[in-house]
Amino acid sequence: MKYLAILSMLFMVSCASSKKGSTQQLEDGEQIENLTNADFKPKSQIRYNAEADYHLINDLVDDVLEDESLDKVDLNKLEEIDSKKTGLVGLCYMGNTKEGLSQLDAMYEKYKANPSYWNQQGICSYKSGNKRLAKVYFNKAVALDDKYIPAINNIGVVYIDEDKDAKAIAAFKQVLILKKNNKTAMFNLASIYIRYGLYSKSTSLLKRLYSVNKNDRDVINSLVYSYLFDAKPKYAYTILKEMNSDYIDIPSLKIALYYSLKQLKSDHAVTIQSDLDTTDMNAKDKAFYQQVRKM
Repeated sequence: MKYLAILSMLFMVSCASSKKGSTQQLEDGEQIENLTNADFKPKSQIRYNAEADYHLINDLVDDVLEDESLDKVDLNKLEEIDSKKTGLVGLCYMGNTKEGLSQLDAMYEKYKANPSYWNQQGICSYKSGNKRLAKVYFNKAVALDDKYIPAINNIGVVYIDEDKDAKAIAAFKQVLILKKNNKTAMFNLASIYIRYGLYSKSTSLLKRLYSVNKNDRDVINSLVYSYLFDAKPKYAYTILKEMNSDYIDIPSLKIALYYSLKQLKSDHAVTIQSDLDTTDMNAKDKAFYQQVRKM
């Protein structure tokens, strides 16, 4: 019925246009004469290529998730990646969601059977703040390929935003059934486990990620706090000592160092505390720091 309704609307517009005069009719006729059979052939579909679905980031970031996501890449480096990528242009990651969605719309006919296309549509919608539509697109990708890992992961992220942690856990576990070493799913699942106090589970996953890349500050941060909340400051302190020296200026990691030393009853905790500046902290870090001080 929608197709018939569109045909009716076009027919009515054509009738209305014909009232504008013979010149308009002649121009319309010339356009019709210029059409050939080739104009009515469906556009060729681009088949899904799993090998072309990852971004070639190389050494641009110290990120354990570097081959699975552009999310943590510095905005200044995203343009460098564009020339090396094998997937769709990452405009939405650079904040230009309007242009990104416009380009994706133009690609619809060629890529509509490709789950990667719908996943990218979902990412752009998510970045623009339309999370409900994003989930629709992610589900469309999974409908085309029920083993398409990026979209299943992203559905899990949307569930987290919707406070549906049980469904998010199910999504991330499904990814790990499909690919047991998927790093994004492990990290997201570990983050949920920390929130629920399941520290042995979160630590197990984060240790695996840490073994892959010991420079990922988000993995370091999560693993350290997983140890600290589990009353294992010695393990946390060992990781903090070994991390990149530049990371010590990150407020959450400096607080973690202070917290670990305080749990270990080290005199050095006072020195670290004196170097902590609350003006550099966000509201969450500041509130936690105040709690640690009172311990």
